[in-house]
Amino acid sequence: MEFVKNHIIEILGKLGVSKVDLEIPPSLDMGDYAFACFPLAKELKKAPNSIAEEFSKKISSDDIIERIECKGAYLNFYINRDYFFNNFSLDINKSQKQKILVEYPSPNTNKSLHVGHVRNMLLGNSLSRILKAAGNQVIKTNLNNDRGIAICKAMVTYKLFGDGKTPTSEGMKPDKFAENFYVLFGEKLKEDPNLDNLAQDMLLKWEQGDKETIELWELFLGWVFKGYEETYKNYNFSTDITYSESKIYDKGKDIVLEALDKNIEGFDKEDDGAVFVDLENKKLGKKFLLRGDGTTLYMTQDIYLAKLKEEKFNPDKLVFIVGSEQKYHFDVLFELLHRLGFGGVEKNYHFAYGYVYNKDGKKFSSRTGNTFGADELLEMVTEKSVQVLKEKHPELNDDEIEKRSRIIGYGALVFGFLKVNPLTDINFDIDSALSFEGETGPYIQYAYARIKSIFRKVGIEKIEPKSFSNISDKEYNIAKKISLFSDIVNDASLNFRPSSIARYLIELVQMFGSFYNDHKIIGEEKDIFEKRMYLIGLVAETIKQGLNLLDIEVVEEM
Repeated sequence: MEFVKNHIIEILGKLGVSKVDLEIPPSLDMGDYAFACFPLAKELKKAPNSIAEEFSKKISSDDIIERIECKGAYLNFYINRDYFFNNFSLDINKSQKQKILVEYPSPNTNKSLHVGHVRNMLLGNSLSRILKAAGNQVIKTNLNNDRGIAICKAMVTYKLFGDGKTPTSEGMKPDKFAENFYVLFGEKLKEDPNLDNLAQDMLLKWEQGDKETIELWELFLGWVFKGYEETYKNYNFSTDITYSESKIYDKGKDIVLEALDKNIEGFDKEDDGAVFVDLENKKLGKKFLLRGDGTTLYMTQDIYLAKLKEEKFNPDKLVFIVGSEQKYHFDVLFELLHRLGFGGVEKNYHFAYGYVYNKDGKKFSSRTGNTFGADELLEMVTEKSVQVLKEKHPELNDDEIEKRSRIIGYGALVFGFLKVNPLTDINFDIDSALSFEGETGPYIQYAYARIKSIFRKVGIEKIEPKSFSNISDKEYNIAKKISLFSDIVNDASLNFRPSSIARYLIELVQMFGSFYNDHKIIGEEKDIFEKRMYLIGLVAETIKQGLNLLDIEVVEEM
């Protein structure tokens, strides 16, 4: 608990300790907090054990600290448990006051969203919630990569083989309809290699503003974005501002030329006029920013977009949620931004993540063997959830089954993706993710539902014990775990780690399960009953808040 830690820091400060690093001992026998005196030995020219003994005699107990003990080189502080519970709060410390831009999922608009985008969106949704909970102002941005050769390939194929078909006429989701023509291009290319030239010609016409080409492009984008809207809604994704590559792809030239004129480190020009940056001193090679004919490259538009964001938002931090395979790109970009005065790695962060495979370590594929999309994954998880619920609760009507299955299925998917380090590749097993046992979303949701059922059974909603004396160590350990929630959230925010929230919830629910199996609640003496009901009520509320930060709902009954 922050106020207890600050109180101990203040006590030690009065003894001349300028830097206090408190530890949490491995067992309650060693106190609630411990301070190691090893770092003070050199300064005070005394043995750490002697320093600890001397300090222990100078510190008196008070309303907050029940007693202080010296054990070897450690000072162990024991909290007054009545004070602990009477000042208990689930409020999250909102002291982080940065303006943070979070960019995701930034799709290529020639196809529907796939499993990689799912991990991207779930990480982005959760990180945005965690950052905000810690007190930051969060602005979510999205960059649509809506131009280039890929979408022109789909457009050429539709022009040649579309026969005027539409998503409506074919009864297909619009983005999936558009993607089919991109896939068809690859198949037709084997028969006619000239298709590549046609796609390049179409890209050139697009860049020249050819009316017919622009109209076809707008038609395609309309289909893609309409499909995206549905997927985004199902994955709870929203954004505050959307940028489009088509509006900035040719920008940034002036920034590069100005850097060249100012002789900014590394900026140079080839004989043919191409501009590059020498990054060899950073082991990043040589990066071209302008072609010999003066046209821009992909990195140049990213520089321009950084300038736009800086001018519009003046952010403290920018987070880019992009796969780990793009590490080199962001290493280069951040170094360039540093040299150009927009802030480097101290201001920009590449939130990288690994690949997603099925339980066998292979790429997800649909029933037809095609690329497995975000829509198919959510549909499959929900369908499996329906099966599980029908087996557990055959008495439920279809509406209730549908409602619960969406919450439980989505929760299983989110938790399965977020409980691991983002950089770790995932082998996602749908059956395991939906289990009510083990480290899963339903396991956490079920603990919440079990506690709520106890409250319904005794007919009360909330309870406040008169005293917390004689509380057992196991109960106190659960309460201490709950008291760490604010610290865990703030740490997850500072280190961009939604996984730490998930791991915390797993540990909390495991502690609750062990306690519930060993301790009776209903039927206990009034004093004990009130304490335990209060405690499990805190567990339920912490679970609810924690899952909400991961973008997972709770259910009252499972």
